[in-house]
Amino acid sequence: MDLAAKLPVQAFDVEKIYYTISTGKASEILSVRVSTVRNLINKNKIKAIKASGHWFINEQSIFDYMKNKKESTIK
Repeated sequence: MDLAAKLPVQAFDVEKIYYTISTGKASEILSVRVSTVRNLINKNKIKAIKASGHWFINEQSIFDYMKNKKESTIK
């Protein structure tokens, strides 16, 4: 069976993932708690996949989230 077929509906294109980071590393980058990172994943604000009970976060999505958050506070 294809890996993409096993991913949840909210998953993204796995072939475009080049670098992934843990929720711990993401929380350090964003200066938030790990639970906040999980909430952002659940709200689809950060792209990630869950495998073997661990989240693998698309590193670029962290920087995209930071950029979007900064732009929304400027307006």
